[in-house]
Amino acid sequence: MLNMMKVELWKATHNKFFRRAILIGLTLTLINVAESAHRVKILTSEVVRYIAADIPVSTSIQGFSLFISWMPVHPSGLGSNIFYFIWPILAAMPYAWSYTQERHSGLYNQIVTRGCKNMYFLSKYFALFVSGGIAIALPVTLDLFLTALVCPTDVPDVTKSLIPLMNISFLSRLYYTRPWIYAVIWCCIEFLWGGVIAVACLMVGSKLRFAAAIILFPFISLVLCDFFLSIICNFFKIKQPFSTMQLARAASTAYNPYWTIPTVLCAMLILTLLMGFWQVKKDELV
Repeated sequence: MLNMMKVELWKATHNKFFRRAILIGLTLTLINVAESAHRVKILTSEVVRYIAADIPVSTSIQGFSLFISWMPVHPSGLGSNIFYFIWPILAAMPYAWSYTQERHSGLYNQIVTRGCKNMYFLSKYFALFVSGGIAIALPVTLDLFLTALVCPTDVPDVTKSLIPLMNISFLSRLYYTRPWIYAVIWCCIEFLWGGVIAVACLMVGSKLRFAAAIILFPFISLVLCDFFLSIICNFFKIKQPFSTMQLARAASTAYNPYWTIPTVLCAMLILTLLMGFWQVKKDELV
């Protein structure tokens, strides 16, 4: 089984789709860093001008802290907004298409007749999870350290921050007291989000024939989910809307209580594993 996992992981991280996903993610990271550097440059010139004119410096400098300019919490950055709009596509792009390709090429039958279907499923699951996690976590982690080179690392002040996390948000207290620890933990959470979205594609792997359809499946599913959730919220006049697309973003504009992220992540992991093993038992992975 270990050898099969190694083979699947090598295939997941050595293909053109994986490289394209990483390239897109890193491009958006560089856009966000460039935007942050430009804002800091403008702010610095303002501060110098205020000091020269003996004018008290505005406390708005708090809004240019690393922990507010960082991609998961950046409220208006182009790179950040694009990244968190297409993140389900980036998670699925590296290897979610592989099962469909192997089913329709006949490679699946050759693999399972020489080995165990359970091992094949677990190896595929592992490779999908890791590749999807890397595609999301790597740009976010790199953005953290690159933005730290151009932005001050002030601890966010809940009374001055332009985009404070809600006090009910996941680990919000840690964000306002130990932001570096929060940032490291959130990078790990991004890895988990990328992984669970990638493995969710196994549920339709044998139903859809084209790689593009598999890659778009998580994105379309989340968009439709948000659409129906908005209808439900409007019908019941709920003032705090909930968004599945926003769950991967630390400073979500949607209702995001502290228990949501752990609950949804655990539920998706358990659901995909149970469905996978159930389908293996019925002589079908998906």
